Formats: sequence, C-alpha cells, structure tokens
Amino acid sequence: MSPQKAEIRAFFVHPDFARKGVATHILGACENECLRRGIKSLYLTATLAGEPFYKKKDFSGFHRFNQILSNGETFELVKMAKKYYG
Repeated sequence: MSPQKAEIRAFFVHPDFARKGVATHILGACENECLRRGIKSLYLTATLAGEPFYKKKDFSGFHRFNQILSNGETFELVKMAKKYYG
C-alpha cells in the first residue's frame, strides 16, 4: 500500500458487547489516526453481516469474493473503502 493508504486487517467485538458502540469507537479511533497521518484512503474486508455497519460509516463496497475456510466451507466477504478529502 502507498503511504496515503491504510488497511484495517481485522477487528471483532464480542457478542456480549454488540450494539453498544464498541465497534464505532474502535473504527473512530482508527479513522482519527488515519486523518492525523494524512491517509487518503482506508480499506477493509467485511463480512456480509458487518457490511451494513461499514456502509453507515461511509465505506463503499467494491469487490465481493468467497474465502474458502480450512473445513472446505466458503465464506462471502466484501472489500470496502473510504476516501478522505481535505
């Protein structure tokens, strides 16, 4: 990735803490650090369950793909990005 791009590799919130603002807080901290460093684009890979959350945070999906798990099952994921201007 270029110096003006960043990627969130993963973060998860335990189900006991779901819908309590924890993910919003974590994502906000990541975004604030990106802005502080002059990052122009933030990328991540979301589960289908997580996609609506990221869409609400102004991320756009641009590539859907299936990940094959070690047990042979497939897991659909979506690459997403958010651009920062200014």
